[in-house]
This record gives sequence, structure tokens and C-alpha cells, in this order.
Amino acid sequence: MTSNILSNEEINKIKRLQNIHIVDNTIKKKMENYEKLQPFTKVIYKTKKNKKLRKLNKQYIETKHISDPYKFKQIPQNIKDIIITFLNDNNISIQTLCYKLKIPNHILDRYLNNDGIIDNNNLYKILKYFNYTLNFEQKNKDEYENIDEYENKEYI
Repeated sequence: MTSNILSNEEINKIKRLQNIHIVDNTIKKKMENYEKLQPFTKVIYKTKKNKKLRKLNKQYIETKHISDPYKFKQIPQNIKDIIITFLNDNNISIQTLCYKLKIPNHILDRYLNNDGIIDNNNLYKILKYFNYTLNFEQKNKDEYENIDEYENKEYI
């Protein structure tokens, strides 16, 4: 058998070759120039003022303006019963309806079972899904259709 043990001279030679530190001045200067060209980014510390600004910016970005379909309109008192009858007649569970309309489940569940509050936009989505119109919506549609018929008769 041959021995694979290295002598001290060979070990020292390998260490010297590994510890060679070559410095390339051109690369060093290039990196320094590159750093000079980059703009300085301001460090924002986590102070109370900056936290408030961040929160305000997040609120501004995340808020969406949604128009209220039943603004200044009187919604019937038995609307819960109407929704429950629609659910029972169509054999749809609350979870399925919420999934289809992209409404959080707990909102509709609290509204129907625990006297919670529901947003008018969500109520509008639910009623639209079941093709149900409130009385004032029906009146507005009838008036609009009558106006169209009246205008058409004038031009003919």
C-alpha cells in the first residue's frame, strides 16, 4: 500500500497557494465609481411620526370608493326573511352564497342569525343574485321605460 500522507513541505506549499490574496486595482476602482454613481437612499427610522405616515399611506392605497346603491332609500324591515326564503327555496347554504358573491361568510351569518349589520353593497349583491328588486328600484325602472316610450313617440 502506498501512503497518502503528505509531508510538511507539501502541506506548507498548499497553504501558501491557498492564502494568496490577489488584489486587482481596476476592479476596485470600478466598484468605487459604481458606488459613487448610485443615489444615496435615505434611511427612515421607526419613529412615531414615520409610523403614522406609513399607516396613512397604506390606508390611502388600500381604500376603494364604492358607491352606495341604497343611499337615502328605505329598505324593508323583513329583508332578512326574504333572504332566508330565497336561500331555502333555492337550496343554497350561506357559505355557498358568500363564496359565489365574494362576501365574507361571517358578515351574512351575523346578519341573518345574530342581528348584525350588513353593508348596503353586500345586500345589493345578494338581492341581485336572486334577481330581486326592491319597490323603489322597480318604480325607477318603470319610470325610465315610460320616458323612453314617450321620447320615441315624439320622434316618430
